[in-house]
Amino acid sequence: MVDMISIPREELARLQERIRELAREKSYLQLVNDLMNRLSTVPGLEDTTQAILKGILDILGGTHIALYYLIDSKIHYADISGEKRILDAVHDDLVRKVFENGEFIEEIQGIAGTQKGVAEINRASYWALPLMVGERMIGVLKMDGMLMAAAEVRGQLQPFFNCAALILRNEIESHSKLAETTDRLRKANEDLHRVMEEGFRQQRFLEAVLENTEAGIVACDANGVLSLFNRRSRELHGLPQKPIPADQWAECYDLYLPDGRTPMRKEDVPLFRALQGKRVMNEEIMIIPRKGEPKTLLASGQLIKDKEGRSLGAVASMHDITDRKKPSVRPRHSLSCGWRNGRPSCIEPTSSCSLNSQNASGQWKHYGRVRPF
Repeated sequence: MVDMISIPREELARLQERIRELAREKSYLQLVNDLMNRLSTVPGLEDTTQAILKGILDILGGTHIALYYLIDSKIHYADISGEKRILDAVHDDLVRKVFENGEFIEEIQGIAGTQKGVAEINRASYWALPLMVGERMIGVLKMDGMLMAAAEVRGQLQPFFNCAALILRNEIESHSKLAETTDRLRKANEDLHRVMEEGFRQQRFLEAVLENTEAGIVACDANGVLSLFNRRSRELHGLPQKPIPADQWAECYDLYLPDGRTPMRKEDVPLFRALQGKRVMNEEIMIIPRKGEPKTLLASGQLIKDKEGRSLGAVASMHDITDRKKPSVRPRHSLSCGWRNGRPSCIEPTSSCSLNSQNASGQWKHYGRVRPF
């Protein structure tokens, strides 16, 4: 026979209340767990704010849920309908008071019905709850039309609000760092664009100068490949610029020594010598193109270095002195003198004239008086 245990009525009532209390605590723990699960897999500030709002509405209820949060001293607003904006001022009295004193505020108002149409409930609660991490306020949650009193659930739900505040703070800081980095990159890109534009402008100006100068300008890079051939150079050679190595310069561009018979070797070319670090000054060379008239030039060149002294290439200039090399006769007493049968002569049989010629350096040489033939 089983012995019956007698439990006093008061003890039984206490145990039954404890069972109900444990059931409520389990229910609240399940609510908190469900709310936290909504936040645990959501990255990004925008998605985090929406997860907080939607989680509260789906699990705790309410007619409207809004979140006010701080980024760089500016108050941002987001609500369950998807509206987002930056506020100049907070117009909701409850939210403004929470921002001022950092304390939870609940306001209870009478209602005719509820969101779910439960007519027997005739009161709704409006919450304004600070989201805090330590002493720092991250934002304020505003929950309208809650069908439960804050005193019943606030203590049990506080772990969720603490977790939401912590996650929101981390996302705000990440957002701020990303925005700061993006802003720095934007400014750096603008600065780079300005520098590039100035560089392009200077390059166009330099190209215009080189194209309009009467000296032939040629340049090569540090590897000895032609990289610049201005308009005058193209006219002198009768050829366009070709990105060819130094071994082919003399043959391609018909370069000869001053005697006009000996083709230049690579080592003779002024630009190549400049690339080797030698300074070339007014050295006479000849261009004898396959098609066109021979030309005599004075060439100068030098090595190009950067600020650290590293070679960037070389540049050479060429001045056409072909006309200077032609012999000329300077008449005296306004007599017309010239060449006849390959010999200097004056037209007037009784006149005399002076014969002069100009050398490669532009100096005149006087040959004395010439009698007519």
